[in-house]
Amino acid sequence: MFTGASNFKIEGHSTFNAASTMNITYNTISHQDGNPTTVVPSGYVEGMTHCPTSTAFFTGRDDALQNLATFFSVNESRRSIFLLHGLGGAGKTQCALEFIRRFKGRFTQIYFISAHSEELIKASFYDIAVLNNPNAPQSWESGHRWLASHEEDWLILLDNADDPKINFGQFLPPCDHGNIIITSRNQGLVNIAIEACEINSLHPGEASQLLLKHAVKREITVQEASTAALISEELHYFALALVQAGAYIKQHNCLGSYISRLKKQKAQLLGKNMLQNLDNYRLSIYSTWNLSWNELDEPSRIFLNLCSYLHNEGIPRELFQKAVENIKSISEPLGTSNALALATSVLEIFTVDQQWDDIQMDDIILNITSYSLLNVVQDGVYSLHPLVHEWIKDSMHQKVKDDIQIAIQGIIAASVSAATEGDIIFLRALAPNIIKVEYLEINEIAVQRAIGNFWYRIGHGEKTLRWWEPVLKKMKESLGTQHPDVLSHTDDLANVYLNLGKYNDAFQLVDPLVITAATIFGKEDPKTLKFETDLALSLLGLGKYNEALQLQQAVLETSQRILGILELRS
Repeated sequence: MFTGASNFKIEGHSTFNAASTMNITYNTISHQDGNPTTVVPSGYVEGMTHCPTSTAFFTGRDDALQNLATFFSVNESRRSIFLLHGLGGAGKTQCALEFIRRFKGRFTQIYFISAHSEELIKASFYDIAVLNNPNAPQSWESGHRWLASHEEDWLILLDNADDPKINFGQFLPPCDHGNIIITSRNQGLVNIAIEACEINSLHPGEASQLLLKHAVKREITVQEASTAALISEELHYFALALVQAGAYIKQHNCLGSYISRLKKQKAQLLGKNMLQNLDNYRLSIYSTWNLSWNELDEPSRIFLNLCSYLHNEGIPRELFQKAVENIKSISEPLGTSNALALATSVLEIFTVDQQWDDIQMDDIILNITSYSLLNVVQDGVYSLHPLVHEWIKDSMHQKVKDDIQIAIQGIIAASVSAATEGDIIFLRALAPNIIKVEYLEINEIAVQRAIGNFWYRIGHGEKTLRWWEPVLKKMKESLGTQHPDVLSHTDDLANVYLNLGKYNDAFQLVDPLVITAATIFGKEDPKTLKFETDLALSLLGLGKYNEALQLQQAVLETSQRILGILELRS
């Protein structure tokens, strides 16, 4: 949050000097007495490790602050490393600074290290060396050694340690004393921390307070409090989004009308950088996340794009695996499906030699979680923060949106088409994602049949009819009434009617179906016998017991005879 900040003092009044852009070079200073030169790391600014204080508008985070306080009081005898991780803009830095403000008396010395790059980290250690031994030639290693050799309760705030390509462990002083707080988007740094805490959305009441502190800065009315609550909810209680909204509302004096603008033009509002802000962090929430997006590889971006058209919670890894394994086996009676073709193309990111590969998927997840853009809820189940979910979709170019919308339909179709009764747990967990996809414009029969099949498998007959009835009409128009796929789908639809107790509707379908099947396949063909069985069930439901019994008995006798012939032949 304090990108480029330097020269802060923790005691008394804080001072702030913004560091200018530094050339990536190393400077040397020759001492007049002929002693060895001092190597000054690039990016060095005198006093750059002086720690700032938290913003005067800091709000909430009681749980995280309590976790920090407890951790550093319990682990006094050993080197203590605490990680605050989460999305960019969640408030990790502010939380760390607020803890330091409240408990600065607990530590002998406090150093703020901007960890955006190795150069800045080394420059900060050099500053520590100069602060503690200004008369001796120094290097960044001197500061590193000083911390390792001085058994004190010093504290380092390693801020914005986000770059997954940097090995931050090498910069932790190798000692059994001292205290370190790391803030990072990379939750993978839990591997070098003793304890960790995710900084996520604020509690609703805290979110409204933070918004109003930036937006109004005076006594508020009941109506204003209510309006702030609505805005906070629309922003999913996310800290930087609330600060950004508050700054905009203050500038334009538009608390009452802001919610309307937000609903209509959220992408534009959340993409605007702030001109003025108390903690000198001016990037908008969308700009902040765009920095992370730019670091992702193409497979990771494709995966997130796909997820943006699913539900933001409960995204199953199995959805993509089943799609890879089943997509080539899907019937396309009306010709090549654009949805299945696009799905086949994007699913290549999960494959090696056209086969599902767990390591490929693991690499994608690791890349995305390194920036906290995705959470692993449990093994094989993922979630996105709702605001991130919206941002991904808002940030896509229209052509990409069009392709992704169609591709995710093909993935859904491939994944659920081959589902069996043994997949019921997977299917039920998939329901929120299916509902999300249903909001899209779905025109392809392969997808419509698959979604209907999904609802049929989990026992929602009425929802099945919503998809399968228009499919039958389209198939008859394109393929005719005697095509095998049309006959099969007609019987599937009849079974839905039977399960719903709509016996007359079922009868209207299977009565002519039996005649057609007998003509095409023969009276003793298994498909004809199956249709006759369904006709008998519809007659039974209509109370025509004698007709149903006679038909079922005929089916049974024919089946037994055919089985006997098959056994004799074998």
